[in-house]
Amino acid sequence: MKDLKHVKLFIILTLLTWTSIYSNNGDDRISTTYDHALSEILNLRTKTARKILDADGNSQEFNLYKEYLHNWSEVIELTLQEDNDKYDEYLDHLDLRLDRIEEKADKNDPSYHILLAEIYAHAAMANIVYNDFFSGFRKMLKCNKNEKLNEELHP
Repeated sequence: MKDLKHVKLFIILTLLTWTSIYSNNGDDRISTTYDHALSEILNLRTKTARKILDADGNSQEFNLYKEYLHNWSEVIELTLQEDNDKYDEYLDHLDLRLDRIEEKADKNDPSYHILLAEIYAHAAMANIVYNDFFSGFRKMLKCNKNEKLNEELHP
């Protein structure tokens, strides 16, 4: 049973890495701070990444990429720890995050739908790890919808 848990964790972490499709080709909205935080996340140093993101001087401004990085960091921690209380806390954070995105994000930004799709994909993986398959399936549908919409709007 323990081997199955390790295989499941490996698959989830691999998928998390593969879903990272946001490119910062010359995008000046993504600072070296966020690059550093992303590097920490990819190296599974999520607490360090969150400290970097929280210490960002532009914390009063809304930044969708920063929200995405915070989400990714939380999901990685969830998959590594498998703590039901943290999962419930994450679901609360996710709802607040999605409300904040709906309220403050620029929906015309080319990165809007793709980052939102990735947030849904990460949330779906968290749902699946915690055996909430129906919610995970619904989030994957939202992920797919946002990816297709992004392709239509920004080919």
